[in-house]
Amino acid sequence: MNKSHRLLGFALCGLTLAVVACSEASLSKVGTPELRAELFDTIIARTERREAFSPVKNERLGFNPVMEME
Repeated sequence: MNKSHRLLGFALCGLTLAVVACSEASLSKVGTPELRAELFDTIIARTERREAFSPVKNERLGFNPVMEME
């Protein structure tokens, strides 16, 4: 197999991957509005329970992570 055959093979593989990756099916929305709302509520609840946010730091910076997410 010479260089031109290999180059042609790589070009065909690249073209195939580009066509498959850029198809309309990849642009569809994921989940339903209800599932997305439930996920958002779960993220908010877990953020509220998190102890990594320093209350003193948040008070001095005037930052409330939960309020910023809503």
